[in-house]
Amino acid sequence: MCKFIAFLNENSGALTAILTLVLATINYFQWRLANNLRKDANRPRVMADIVGINQVVHYKIINYGTTSAVNIKFNIDPKLINRKQVGDSQRTELERWDENTISLLPNGIAYISTKCLWNEIKEETISLTYSYEDIAGQKYSDTYQFRLSNLDLIGDKDHYELEDRQIKKEIVNTLKSIDKTLHKD
Repeated sequence: MCKFIAFLNENSGALTAILTLVLATINYFQWRLANNLRKDANRPRVMADIVGINQVVHYKIINYGTTSAVNIKFNIDPKLINRKQVGDSQRTELERWDENTISLLPNGIAYISTKCLWNEIKEETISLTYSYEDIAGQKYSDTYQFRLSNLDLIGDKDHYELEDRQIKKEIVNTLKSIDKTLHKD
C-alpha cells in the first residue's frame, strides 16, 4: 500500500493531466448531446395518419412539434389521382396539393380529403409524401405508407356498441366480486 501511495505522490502531475483530459472529453460529449437534444426539442414534427369522415378517406396531418411547420408541400399518391377522370373537379383538387403549401402551428391539425370512398380503396395501400420547413429554414421530409385493409376506419357502429355493453358488464361483475371479497372480512 505504501508503494502505491508513493507512486501516486511521484506521478501526481501526470495523473492529474490524464484525469483532466478524461473529464474534458466526457464534458464535450455531454455538451454535444445536450445541444442536439435542445435543437431536436425545438423543431416542428409533422406526422400523418388516415381517418374516415363521412365514408371518405382523409389524410390527417398533425404538427406535434414545439414550433410552426411552414411550406408543407404534399405529394398525394398518384393511384388516388388516377382514380378520377381527367378534368374532374375532384381530380383537379387532388392535383392542386402538389403545387400548394400550408403551414401548421404547434399542435395544428389539417385534413386532406382523398376524394375516395372507403369501400372503393379499402384493399389498397396508399402513400403520402410531404416536405416542410421550420421557421429557420431547416428542411424535413417524410413518407408514409398506409395499408387500408389493416385498418377499420369506418367501423360498424352496432358491433362497437355491442362490444361496449359486454365490456361494461364485465367491469360491473368484476367490481361486484371485488366488493364481495372486501366485505367478507
